[in-house]
Amino acid sequence: MSHQTTNGALLLTFGRFCGAVTPTIQTMKGLHTMSAPDRNRQHAMLGFTLVELMVTLSVLAVLVGIAVPSFTATMASNRLSSQTNEFMAGLRLARSEAIRRGQGVSIQADTNASPANFASGWTIFTNFADDGVLASTATDAEGTKIRVSDPLAGNTAIYRVTRTGTGPTFTYSNSTASDKRYVAFNAHGANVNAAAFFKICDTGSSVKGRVVQVSVVGKVSLDDTNVTCP
Repeated sequence: MSHQTTNGALLLTFGRFCGAVTPTIQTMKGLHTMSAPDRNRQHAMLGFTLVELMVTLSVLAVLVGIAVPSFTATMASNRLSSQTNEFMAGLRLARSEAIRRGQGVSIQADTNASPANFASGWTIFTNFADDGVLASTATDAEGTKIRVSDPLAGNTAIYRVTRTGTGPTFTYSNSTASDKRYVAFNAHGANVNAAAFFKICDTGSSVKGRVVQVSVVGKVSLDDTNVTCP
């Protein structure tokens, strides 16, 4: 390619660039020649005024103030539902293992928690004596750990409670009795003791709690999903 051709292409490109820039320069010059009202209208088209920005931020603050508490409550409710299901799964596992093994199996709350709080963790173990006591020396019949649960996350509390009153409105009261620290299932999957009730709450929110029941035949179910906590 000749130098004349190259120079011609450069001049053409430069000419096009100047043609594109010239209107912009003329527009900027035009702003200086506009009257004050015209300049204000032109600037208003380019962005927010200070008043508009303050109004927008105020509305945003109100919306955030409404949305955040609702979102927090929803998260707490979802977490509580998930952990309730996890605890119920633990109870059902203890029952199914008792039937499968043809002998007693117990689920016991963390013994370091006072009062007994299953949210601190629980242990499922063979328990031929059906007394909820984890033997210091494990055998097939006594003290063999089947599953050990980690503490539940968040502010969840799971307490053994007693139920009084008549349905559909019952009263649930926390119990600190030593026999409330465990549930024992016999070889047929039945609850060795009376029906057991557990209240599950999120102590860090106003979300309504749940109550889980273990009937005398060993069935695990929800007894209430709208109980006041704690």
